[in-house]
Amino acid sequence: MGGTPTIPENLSAEGKDFLKYCLEQDPEKRWSASQLLDHPFAKVCNQLIAVKE
Repeated sequence: MGGTPTIPENLSAEGKDFLKYCLEQDPEKRWSASQLLDHPFAKVCNQLIAVKE
């Protein structure tokens, strides 16, 4: 396929780390949905969504 997309430079370090795990091409190294939801970046996003509701 076309390879891994470029991660935006202006994204936070946690955001870059999160995307790194999302975009991992090797299924053995790629995180599961549960692991991704447990990542600090996802937790902050969930908190922001909860505040808006």
